[in-house]
Amino acid sequence: MKAPAHAGALRLRVADPRRDHDAVQAATALPGAGIFHTAAWARSLHAAYGFRTHLLLAEDAAGAVAAAVPVTPIRAWLRGARAVSQPMADQCALLARDSAARDFLHSAALALARSRGWRHWELRGAGAPPGTSPATIYHGHLVPLDPANSDCPAAAAPSVHRAVRQAVRAGVEVEFGESENFLRRFHALYARTRQRHGAPPAPWRFFEALRRELLVPGHGVVVLAARDGEDLAGGVFLISGRNGLYKYGASEPSRHHLRPNHLVMARAADWCARRGCTALDLGRTSLGAEGLRRYKLSWGATERVITYTRIRSADGRALLARDRAGRWPAPLLRRLPPPLLRALGAIFHPLLA
Repeated sequence: MKAPAHAGALRLRVADPRRDHDAVQAATALPGAGIFHTAAWARSLHAAYGFRTHLLLAEDAAGAVAAAVPVTPIRAWLRGARAVSQPMADQCALLARDSAARDFLHSAALALARSRGWRHWELRGAGAPPGTSPATIYHGHLVPLDPANSDCPAAAAPSVHRAVRQAVRAGVEVEFGESENFLRRFHALYARTRQRHGAPPAPWRFFEALRRELLVPGHGVVVLAARDGEDLAGGVFLISGRNGLYKYGASEPSRHHLRPNHLVMARAADWCARRGCTALDLGRTSLGAEGLRRYKLSWGATERVITYTRIRSADGRALLARDRAGRWPAPLLRRLPPPLLRALGAIFHPLLA
C-alpha cells in the first residue's frame, strides 16, 4: 500500500515480501542486503510461526527505492506486540542509499509501530540515526574466502589448520545435503546441543521451512561430520549474494577431541567460496562469550560491532535490552526430558525470537 508523501520527495510504501517480487528485488539490490532481507526468510517465518513481515520501502518521486527494511511483529501473551527486523536474525540492517532516506525510513517504521500498537520496534544492525543509544551490542565476525584455499581459509591460525588435518587423520568424514532425513540428523544433534546449553531448541517445523525455502532452492546447505556412523558435529550454512552465513551449529562434546567442528567449518567455507562467496559471516557473539570469540577470531575473521537499537513507540525513547544469551533457567532446562524441552521450544522460541 502507498502512504501519503513525506519528507520532501520521499514516500513510504509497505509491501508483503512473500508476494511482491518487485519490492523484494529492489530492496535486496541495496548495499548491505543479506539473507534476512529476502522473501525466502519471510516465507520461512510465516510457514513456521505465522509471522507476517512488512517490507518498508522509501521511494523517491520516480518510484526508485532509496531505503528498505523488513519489520515483523511478534505477539506475546499479555504483553501485546513488538516488532523486529527480523525474527531469528543475527542482524538485519536498515538498508539505505543515503542518510536522508535512512532517517526517513527509520521515522516511518516508528510511526507504523505506533499506529499498529506495537510496544517498540527493534532494529538489528545498522541504520539507526546517529546518536541513537544502542539497546544491545554484539561482536560480529567475517572470514575472508578464496576458492583456491580448499582445505582451510588461508587467514586461519596454524592451530586451526592443525585441527582440520587432525580430524581428517582421525577418519572424520564430511557430508553435504538438504534432504529431510539429512536435516533431521542435524536437528537431533542440534536439539541435544541446545539441551546441554540449557536452552530450548527451535522446533522442527522452522527447520523444515528453511529446507523448503532456502536449502532446496540452493541458498544453503547442511554439513555433517561423522565417523563410523555417528554424527559428531554439524552446521546449517546459508548464502545470499557474495556472503555466506553460519546460522546454526551443533556438536557432540565427547567427540570434540576429534576436531569435527573445525572440519565442518573448513569444508563449509570451501563450499561457500566455490559458489562465489567472498566472506563467511560467523554470526553474532555475546560480549561476554570470550571463548567463542577467540574461536571465531582463530579463523582469521575480521571483528566488527553489531548494534541493536530498540525504540519505544509511545514516546520514541531508546530502550536498553539485556543480551538474550543466558536468559533461560539453564540448570532446570538441562534436566528436562528431551521431548518436554522440544515442546517448550515450540511454544517459547518464536515468542522470544
